[in-house]
Amino acid sequence: MSKKTVCVIGAGACGILIANRLSRKFRVTVFEREPVTGGLCAEVDRTGPNRFNHFFSQNDKNLLAEIRSVGLGDRLFWKKAGQIVYPEDQLALDLNGPLDILRLSGSSFWQTFTALAALFLLPRQKLGKMSLEQFFRYFGTVPLMPQALSYKFGASAASVSAAYLLARCKEGKNNRIGCLAGGTRELFNAWENSLKLRGSIRTNTLVTRIMRETAGWLVQTAHGNEERYDILVSTIPLMETAGIFPGLMDSLGPDFSLNYLSIVCPIFRLKKPLSSGRWLFISSVSNEEAVCVDTASLTGENLVYFPIYYPAGTLPPADPVAKFKRFLIRINPAFSPDWIQEEWISAAERVEPVLSPRLLTLRQSCRGRLNSLYLTELADTGNMLKSLDGCVEKSTLLSKRIMEKC
Repeated sequence: MSKKTVCVIGAGACGILIANRLSRKFRVTVFEREPVTGGLCAEVDRTGPNRFNHFFSQNDKNLLAEIRSVGLGDRLFWKKAGQIVYPEDQLALDLNGPLDILRLSGSSFWQTFTALAALFLLPRQKLGKMSLEQFFRYFGTVPLMPQALSYKFGASAASVSAAYLLARCKEGKNNRIGCLAGGTRELFNAWENSLKLRGSIRTNTLVTRIMRETAGWLVQTAHGNEERYDILVSTIPLMETAGIFPGLMDSLGPDFSLNYLSIVCPIFRLKKPLSSGRWLFISSVSNEEAVCVDTASLTGENLVYFPIYYPAGTLPPADPVAKFKRFLIRINPAFSPDWIQEEWISAAERVEPVLSPRLLTLRQSCRGRLNSLYLTELADTGNMLKSLDGCVEKSTLLSKRIMEKC
């Protein structure tokens, strides 16, 4: 009896991991529109630094187990580095734990402590149904929007699920930060080498249309090819999947919709370290907020990332490189523009959906509706964060579900 065939769209972390797991039982083909694998973990211009920073904590149990399973445990190292906030016209504040994050709301100590206790004690399912605004107003505190989350979600911050804040508080990236000696490319190389023994990866291949058939799926590519598969897994954003499969939204229901974030990220390579002993900075200058990731204390590379999130479908910020040079001075007053050796801009559309209570409810209600089509974005896992650890958890969940069903 011949093996069933699987098409995986997207060769980012979720796509490569799912394909690896499924290739033990099925014939798997991965389609990737870019020249290289990696997705958000790939390199800028193929030879530059990582498009976005990727570090992890000791709480990333799924990822750490995966790193060890592919023989890279000895390439893993840990650094002590802190986080700091520079409020507008105020002294800098260290972020050493959940209480420090919550006190940025401007509430009293007792209100903050009460909210923190509730955040950890309430069942995750109940937290998931509450927006941040509902959660904080319920405890009589000012909604936690300034700096802690508004830099990422902007006007949507109040509608984010309280379960997301709990995940951030439990993330564990306050002191010990994990890195791979060869970066994420080393991890992807290990995944790819394993997959190529049992399956195939087709880069530079854009899937333009998928159609449901009686016994599976017809997949069309920009090269004009048509192939049939028994099972289809899409790891690209759900709304992009809907663009190549017109019947998807009908399957999900008339009230299904998602709001997305896009990202643009200036990257600077400096002549000297920007800071010492800290890796994450949240700053306010002239009522504008920014997050800066400084890799010097972690990897020894003087790379600085400024991730800027904005609502998908809107224009990205104008001239982001010039905008963030003044934030570097806030972090290190000695900084001058001649420190910058190289600069890049990395960008990605629909990098993640806004994690609202509505989305969490929709994830639960969509289970089982799509038959042999599986969407990683709708995987209902306990991991609330867009991270490599979350990718490992999603791929494990979906792979197990597919192998049990098929």
